[in-house]
Amino acid sequence: MTSNIDEHIRQALRAAADSIEPPIQELVDGGLARGRRLRRRHRMVVAGTGLVASAVVASGIVMAAQFTAGPNDVAAQGDETSRSVVEAAPANPGVGAADVSAEVEPISSEDVLETLIELLPPGEITDSKALPQDVVDGLRENPATIVTFDDGAGAANVSVTLYDFPTGGGCQHPSPNVQCTEEILDDGSTLWITQRPTYTDGRQPALIEWWATLERSDGLQIDLRQNNAVGEKDVPATRPEPPLTTEQMVAIVTSDRWDVYQVGPERQIEIRELRGSLTAANRRLAAALGDGWAPAQLTRFGYKPEAVPAGKNKTAMPDGHASVLMSRDVLEGDRSYVDRACEGWSEKGRAWDSCIEAAAPSDDSVYLLWSRSVDHSQSVPHDGLWVMYENENGDVIRVMLSVSDDPELSTPERRAEIVAWIKQQIDAMVAAATADDATTR
Repeated sequence: MTSNIDEHIRQALRAAADSIEPPIQELVDGGLARGRRLRRRHRMVVAGTGLVASAVVASGIVMAAQFTAGPNDVAAQGDETSRSVVEAAPANPGVGAADVSAEVEPISSEDVLETLIELLPPGEITDSKALPQDVVDGLRENPATIVTFDDGAGAANVSVTLYDFPTGGGCQHPSPNVQCTEEILDDGSTLWITQRPTYTDGRQPALIEWWATLERSDGLQIDLRQNNAVGEKDVPATRPEPPLTTEQMVAIVTSDRWDVYQVGPERQIEIRELRGSLTAANRRLAAALGDGWAPAQLTRFGYKPEAVPAGKNKTAMPDGHASVLMSRDVLEGDRSYVDRACEGWSEKGRAWDSCIEAAAPSDDSVYLLWSRSVDHSQSVPHDGLWVMYENENGDVIRVMLSVSDDPELSTPERRAEIVAWIKQQIDAMVAAATADDATTR
């Protein structure tokens, strides 16, 4: 896209050819100043609350896709999840710590807006907004921008938000009409591409959203989102698909124009510490589950300890299953959540039965809550189990096992086999829920 200053220069050259004296010095000075500004390193500012608190908030958002909070949408907090420890490093060669200029500016939404506009393909922008995006209740803000972009086939929203902490990503989603790919790039960053309907419950099926998310190894996340409408809710589709192709989305989020945006050294240290604590939490969960479980290596649904089948458990699952994930969280002082959850409910193609009360080896009560998919147009074939335990502090420890099957392979016989396998994991889940380290990082 042509920048305004390039247009000014062309106009100035044409004017000079006509023997008109343009403000050459002002143009040159302005161009040099802009060049210097683009060469500076912009950094995310560490403001107010810590990274871990932000991560807990992010988990409440991301976890909703897989483990719905249930009645009244009570958000789960507490024991955060894992990512494997990754040594913080620049996202691209040549942008190292020694290369960082002393002239550092915080990242603003205006910076992000300018970058997005420069990276968009040819088209018309009829509206643009640079605004900080609150994650929740002003806890922290992230530079964000949204534009109305039209490539000639209809206007639509395109937005970019930068995060200076990993928000938890992944491609597993309980809806069969969500397409997602995940790729680890040569520089150590992770790229996710998601294509999905705006509403997975069948509302307004013409509305579509496409995302491209790049999580760099230094902790900066570039999140590009677009739809095929102008607005978010209860708006008509303006075109069959969003305006940017997958290739164009990838080109934008991986552009070296984002290299000037850096996560500050203090925040990089926090990110390394968080990843280390989450990795340790994964190991503790796997150890509490016992033989047949291994710590997860990549966070899928948010900041909760996660484990995956290994050894005998992995080979015992039906071939071709979509995913298996064990996770654990802490509902601090919220016994009322158990009471509501144990009544049973249904949502988005899935149903949760009423709780079954059982006794742990310590004779304390634990509560088993089974879930299953009932509408495969909204949810992949899925069976799962929650084990909930109230400890002596009044906190509820929740261990969740989710098994999803391939829709094309799923049969009642396979589902029965999966349920039988889940039943074999109950003792391990109870051990994980009642473990002494269940509430610690």
